[in-house]
Amino acid sequence: MQIQPPERPSGGFFMCVGTELGEAPWGRGTMVRRVAGVDWRPMAIVVLQHSACDGPGILAQVLRDNAHRLDIRRLDLPAAQGGKPVPADYDGVSAVISLGGPQSVGDGSPWMAQELAFLKGAHERQLPELGISLGHK
Repeated sequence: MQIQPPERPSGGFFMCVGTELGEAPWGRGTMVRRVAGVDWRPMAIVVLQHSACDGPGILAQVLRDNAHRLDIRRLDLPAAQGGKPVPADYDGVSAVISLGGPQSVGDGSPWMAQELAFLKGAHERQLPELGISLGHK
């Protein structure tokens, strides 16, 4: 079966040709669809960004097009310039993406230890994680 790209009818819900919408077992009002026999639901994804030139780009577009919510946090900037630290907890976090950047893991950036602790905690909670370049190290 070939899955078609999502269509977005009015009301904000979407479905793919060849999928089924149904009631989510984890709560009323949560959209779920079945794709190739697997339950699928939108995720709240924390994206850890380390520089202006290493953003989520097309990955963010594809995730948003598939109804995922992104919380993009610029760790390299102070709050006065729009930076946000890693989340204080994992409430509402479904997955984590750590992007690349010009930094090195051992360069002592003040936010690096906080990010590593957050990623370790995500791993311990068995949250899906994706690391790209610096984020993979």
